Amino acid sequence: MIRFGDIWEIFKVIAAHGGLGVIHAEDGDIVMHIYDKPIAGNRAEFENMAEAHDALSEKLSFRRIIRLAENVPGAALYMMHTSGVEAVAESRARGFPIYGETLHQYLMFTSDDYRRPQGQIYHTYPSLKSKADQRALRAGLRDGVIRTVATDEVCCTLAVELQGRRIDDTTGGNAGVEPRLAVMYTRTVTEQGWPLETFVDLTSTSAAKLMGLYPRKGALAVGGMRT
Repeated sequence: MIRFGDIWEIFKVIAAHGGLGVIHAEDGDIVMHIYDKPIAGNRAEFENMAEAHDALSEKLSFRRIIRLAENVPGAALYMMHTSGVEAVAESRARGFPIYGETLHQYLMFTSDDYRRPQGQIYHTYPSLKSKADQRALRAGLRDGVIRTVATDEVCCTLAVELQGRRIDDTTGGNAGVEPRLAVMYTRTVTEQGWPLETFVDLTSTSAAKLMGLYPRKGALAVGGMRT
């Protein structure tokens, strides 16, 4: 956890250099408070993970960090691991340069999947959310509120994924970029009929543009440079 005042000072430095603030935002106080409740009530099984990293925690933290950045001239944000779209959509409507990233887990699974056999394998942070949250997230992809399907990678073996039994010892992991692309292609282009251009933009081109790497990355072009 980073103190709010320190984040404010960091935003000022990033803005002065034309950078992009990359944020994983959850409300730590809310998360820790909710962790205590199921543990105290003997409901600490990992199936209850969605209670600990709930939608409220994300909504509160997103709005707080976004409001801070909106008051720093020249600031811009890239919100990682987004499982909800409301706060990002509101800020974009105000004209602030903010971009949402989501994960394939949130698009494919919900908190109900924690109760499936070996339900630990679906977990990541923040936790999986409800079907209603998932529908809103998919709509955000179509509307351009969510710009990328990507993440910083935390890969682990199946054995590590399955060793946790409680909300405080279950590991959150993400498939690497290669399997993620294949999964997203199957679920979006093959099964849902998405245009190939939309798939490419969400998994490659948009991220390259946001990070200042386009067209060295994120494009296949005649005479293009391979790096």
